[in-house]
Amino acid sequence: MPKGQTLSRMQRIDELMRRLKTADNHRVKYSTLLDDGLYGHCKRVFDYDREALFETYEAVIDWDPKTCSYVLKDEGSYFFAFRFEETEAEVLALGLKMIAHFLPHTASSARKAWDKLKAYIPLESGNSLAQSMEIPDKPDGTNGRVFATLAEAITNKQNVNLVYKVSGQPVRRLTVSPGSICFIGGKWYLKTADPSGSGQLYAMSGIKGAALEQEGE
Repeated sequence: MPKGQTLSRMQRIDELMRRLKTADNHRVKYSTLLDDGLYGHCKRVFDYDREALFETYEAVIDWDPKTCSYVLKDEGSYFFAFRFEETEAEVLALGLKMIAHFLPHTASSARKAWDKLKAYIPLESGNSLAQSMEIPDKPDGTNGRVFATLAEAITNKQNVNLVYKVSGQPVRRLTVSPGSICFIGGKWYLKTADPSGSGQLYAMSGIKGAALEQEGE
């Protein structure tokens, strides 16, 4: 925390920057800033915060007399303060583990991202979540390339050609419209898109190859 700034002031400055950052064109009416309780009609305090933001973080907040509003021109080196709820931390931890598993080449980046995020997660949960969150029954045989292809097909609502082989059955080559990847009964499946919600399930461990269907096929 920069010298001379109390926690309450840091919270106020963070809220000011958040409002400017998320506003249309990063522009907030002067009356809105002073009349809604953030500054309690005290422009002197606002000017003090604005000056401190520039001196400490080189954040530039300009006054626009035409619209009677303040505009965030440059956030400088300011870093927004935030805290995660435990459920949000669980989602992040599990998501990073899934990405690292299905896309092994991202594992190092996922670990680094988690190490950075842990500083913003409550201590009672942050130190243990990374170790405790595990993906049950990892789908052996599903490599990163297959998963990336399926993810792209789902996102773009595009058909995909599969090479599919499960124990005791011959190799099948089929074209499907993937809808989602889900976890059912202890295993991962590709579920095909179906307006009724009753899509066909294909075990992820049985998908040996996947390629996006090209136009005209």
